[in-house]
Amino acid sequence: MPYLLRTIFLILFFLSQPVYAELKKWVDTNGQIHYGDKVPPQYLRKEHKIMNQEGVVIENVPASKTEEQLRAERRQQKINEIQAEKKRQQDFKDRVLIDTYTTERDLLKAREERIGTFTSLIDLTYTIIKSNEEQLQRLLSRKAEFERFEKPLPAHMQEQEKILRRQIIDNQGYIDDQKKERDKIMLQFDKDLSRFLYLKEQEHLRNLELERRRLERKRLEEEIYNLPAN
Repeated sequence: MPYLLRTIFLILFFLSQPVYAELKKWVDTNGQIHYGDKVPPQYLRKEHKIMNQEGVVIENVPASKTEEQLRAERRQQKINEIQAEKKRQQDFKDRVLIDTYTTERDLLKAREERIGTFTSLIDLTYTIIKSNEEQLQRLLSRKAEFERFEKPLPAHMQEQEKILRRQIIDNQGYIDDQKKERDKIMLQFDKDLSRFLYLKEQEHLRNLELERRRLERKRLEEEIYNLPAN
């Protein structure tokens, strides 16, 4: 439709409508522009416009989102929620870290104390294993004497041998578990130390920036105060 005819159509249309009427504008499947008081149902989900009595667009009604677009939005929303939760947890850990330790030395001291506890337990267990092995060795020597004289080993000695062997195995397993836990603690302290130093550096940079702004405001105030009077 030529521009002049479309303009005449709009004028005639507005003149024939009540003062409160609104005009809808949409594009059909062939790319043709249409005007009317109602958008056909098949085009309601597509993008269209609402115009006032002066022909000015007062609302752009976007096209309805496809199912794929809705699924993509839900996926993105889930990702955003996960990221927000991770940030919340990290912020909480950071606050605990900063509130718990004042300096790097405090953190290193805490690490040595924690690791020292595991080391003491491991050393003590090694001592117990050594004692059990010595007892077992004495028991095996007596067992060899019974065998040499072809005498049956007393039941209580057989039971004691089983107990000693089991204790040695259990204590060795305990040591292995404590070493693994100690390694985990050391790794966590290393991460905490790295994070602590990063947070302190950021805090220092923020303080420097605040001080720079304070000095800049002071300089500007002094310049304004020292302006010559007219």
